[in-house]
Amino acid sequence: MRSTPSRWLVPLAVISMLVPGCGDAGDGATDATLAATTTTTTSVVPASVPSLDAFPIIIDTDVSLDDAMAIPYLLRRPDIEILAVTVSGTGVAYCEDGVSIVPGLLAVSGAESVPVACGSEVPVDGSNGFPAAWRSGMNAMATSGILPPGGSVAAATASDLIAQVAHDSPVPPMMLLLGPHTNLAQALRDHPDLETDLAGVFMMGGAVDPAGNTLENPNAEWNLWIDPVTDAEVLATDLPVSIVPLDATNRVPMTSFFADQLAAHLTTPEAQAVYDLLMLNPGSVASGLSFWNQFAAVAMVEPDVAVWHDLDVTVLQGGGPPSAGTLATGIGRPASVAMAADREAFETEYLTTLTSEAVAASEWQTDATLTISSEGWAYDGPTTVAPGQFTMIVENHSEHSMIAAHGWLVDGATWEDLEAYTSIEQPPWMELGSFATVDSRIETIWTIDFSVPGLNVLVGLDLVTERVAWRYPLNVEG
Repeated sequence: MRSTPSRWLVPLAVISMLVPGCGDAGDGATDATLAATTTTTTSVVPASVPSLDAFPIIIDTDVSLDDAMAIPYLLRRPDIEILAVTVSGTGVAYCEDGVSIVPGLLAVSGAESVPVACGSEVPVDGSNGFPAAWRSGMNAMATSGILPPGGSVAAATASDLIAQVAHDSPVPPMMLLLGPHTNLAQALRDHPDLETDLAGVFMMGGAVDPAGNTLENPNAEWNLWIDPVTDAEVLATDLPVSIVPLDATNRVPMTSFFADQLAAHLTTPEAQAVYDLLMLNPGSVASGLSFWNQFAAVAMVEPDVAVWHDLDVTVLQGGGPPSAGTLATGIGRPASVAMAADREAFETEYLTTLTSEAVAASEWQTDATLTISSEGWAYDGPTTVAPGQFTMIVENHSEHSMIAAHGWLVDGATWEDLEAYTSIEQPPWMELGSFATVDSRIETIWTIDFSVPGLNVLVGLDLVTERVAWRYPLNVEG
């Protein structure tokens, strides 16, 4: 296992507590990469929801913040009928918290009759898992009081509930996978005829061109890394499969601008609940996190928010935990893969549906731009700033994911001391402010609160090479 710069990552773990299983590389770089891996571009996704009055779906979720924002959106869609929600116990939320949160989300929309069940908290194979701090942190959502009491949890296991509702549905439902695939794979094992009762599988997971976002395998994304054997079993079916990887979700960052736009339109119970949950973890809108499962939910019913490519895909199994869970292309079974995203179209659709009002996408008003590439980095903005909130676009065109950290020097330390410091451990003479995750090939927003006058510093930590990738001084007016 790669060593972890723990002192830098502790604040990041707090900010990213509700991460699910989470860039614009520039038009030229992205197009060149896609040309090497893509066969056909399609305008309609084979595994997307057909045009019916109310198409049935089964949601399998690990109940992280992005899932809790995705489910209310789907509940607001009159053309979607949610038959059941199963909780992936191998995901971010433990079963106890997951089966508390989901019924509350359903109750907000008056959908208490939708059955809920949880599956195993242990992967089918291996011992990969989300960090314990992230998982235990989900209890804050479960006990916040934001969501009303919901319906009762089904006595059936997640596996049996999936098979039951799929078999009983007059129209084969779509499986929407928003977390690890343990539940669906177990259901396919337990119920050999299940495949004939499903219309297809739509999943968020993996990374094709950008780097992944797990701590042990830099090429893997969390949802596919947790239980790779089950990923392979799901892909081994003949069901149509659509995948929304980081290639698309890296292009739809969750920002304070979005939160402000939502705050101005709290016109439905679902909009109010989503906003309150978002404010329960305010760091999520300032730290570079993406709309992972929110985007996947929208893309399932409005596929034009993404650019789709037909690719042959497989999930690697060998090489031990560090390499297992990588989404590989060019081999395996065919799937429709979202390789880019339209942020404005996504936000407009999500906000309009959630609020029942015509709401435009948020507008970005930023103070500076930081551009990172494999050749180096460049800062375009003021060198002296006023105290208060400072918003920066961070464009990471490189193949490595990073942590961006803001801080200030203490105990008489100087800029020369920082330049001579090569470790990615937090210097003992540096206090830390905000953090941001800067995934590979992403354009995101980093909001910094400059409250300490004098010399402030911005530092980028490359998690692959374990080196300081860039640093920049900013003077905060006193």
